[in-house]
Amino acid sequence: MAAILSPAILKDVWLTSLALTGDSAQNPSMSVMGFNANNPKVGHTIQARVTPPVSISIHIIFGILMALGYLVTPVMLIWGWMRWARQPQQRTVAAILSLIGFTFGTASAILAVSTIAYAHVHHFPFYDPLLLRIFRWGGVLSLAGIGFGISGVWRTGPLRWHAPVCGLGMFAFWLLAAEGE
Repeated sequence: MAAILSPAILKDVWLTSLALTGDSAQNPSMSVMGFNANNPKVGHTIQARVTPPVSISIHIIFGILMALGYLVTPVMLIWGWMRWARQPQQRTVAAILSLIGFTFGTASAILAVSTIAYAHVHHFPFYDPLLLRIFRWGGVLSLAGIGFGISGVWRTGPLRWHAPVCGLGMFAFWLLAAEGE
């Protein structure tokens, strides 16, 4: 019994518990390997665990956002402006609200295209304040497009569905752009 509770064994148990509860308890993605009981700072290696794979639902959500932001929005913008130019202009409140929402969505798209063109000349560092301000303005413009577009959905008009869809598509674009940052 005396050999089981000897001071050397208690020291080893205590040092091992310190090593195992130090890094791995505070950060579960880290593990302690190769611990040396005589000198706890020498001989142990901290390695990051392999990150778990992303679930399939996240892939589906990002796929929908990409399709909405990169495919649907340009088609709706071009189709909406062509439809608005060809049809007689309505002077109802719903038609004017849809036009205002579509204009906000178009402004957000112009900001996106001009930011991409500017990024080819001036490379943005990570978390650049100018780029973050552009993301914020793009999100605000697209949310304004969604708000005004939904306000104009209640009556028929040339931009009835184009305005909220363009605003939503541009908001998806800005979400993906900010996520890539």
